[in-house]
Amino acid sequence: MIIYTPLTMDEVFPTDPTQFNNKKTIPIKHGVITLEKREETWLVCSLHSSNPADYLRSDYQPGTIWSAPLEEK
Repeated sequence: MIIYTPLTMDEVFPTDPTQFNNKKTIPIKHGVITLEKREETWLVCSLHSSNPADYLRSDYQPGTIWSAPLEEK
């Protein structure tokens, strides 16, 4: 399998599996959002959606504090 990505090898395949302990993937209507735990809040880390309008939503932008329940929004 070949992966074409601008990310480094360590970002795609971290050597420390505990790096995934503070991340959670949430399904949305047209894809998924990856959240990262920072102290007491969850921040949007990435968005993967087939709907181009999702990328324009301010609540789905990376770095935004996730205020919805950790379920589908």
